[in-house]
Amino acid sequence: MREDPIGLYVEGKLADTPRGKELYGLMKMDPRPAINGLSIGYIPVEWTSRSKPEEPRRTLKKINLMEISLATFPANLKARVTAVKSGLTIRDAEKALRDVGFSQSQAKNIIAEGFDVLPPWDADEEIDALKAVLTRNIGAFRQ
Repeated sequence: MREDPIGLYVEGKLADTPRGKELYGLMKMDPRPAINGLSIGYIPVEWTSRSKPEEPRRTLKKINLMEISLATFPANLKARVTAVKSGLTIRDAEKALRDVGFSQSQAKNIIAEGFDVLPPWDADEEIDALKAVLTRNIGAFRQ
């Protein structure tokens, strides 16, 4: 976290849990994310109260930031997630391919060239489903 010209800049990582994966999917939805707001929890340490009716009720000078969380409706409408990256690497993709039975050289070739590098196979429904998932994931890695 750091302050930048816009406000509080935050980079984070979602947990590798079902909830983390769900939130990632919601933030990557197209044409617009289902969730992209941010909320903070803090303890005010130093502030000033307004002296005129047109001023904010209170101006925070110093806070202890306790947490940052995703929110559907943030209190500050400008508190938004502006970019979501996969966080996965090519090595992760190769390992996933090896874990489902491809050799190391096949995995590297699939990442580089796609499934067309494999010899033709007699695919049943499970292999077709696996191929679709892997193709989608490889596309995400290339982005």
